[in-house]
Amino acid sequence: MNTTTKIPATTTTSVRLPEKELEKWTRAANALNMSRNRLILDAVSAYLEQTYHAL
Repeated sequence: MNTTTKIPATTTTSVRLPEKELEKWTRAANALNMSRNRLILDAVSAYLEQTYHAL
C-alpha cells in the first residue's frame, strides 16, 4: 500500500550552516550564477549528507 504525505506550503525547516560552509557555497553559487534558493537547498543537502556519513 502506498501512502502520500502532503507537507503544507507554510512549513519551514531551519538548519544553521557553519559560516565557512556558507561562504564556500556562496562562492560556488556566484561562480555558477545559481539562484539563492537553489544554493540554500544544495548547501543544506550536502551538509546533512556529510554529517550523516560521518556518523
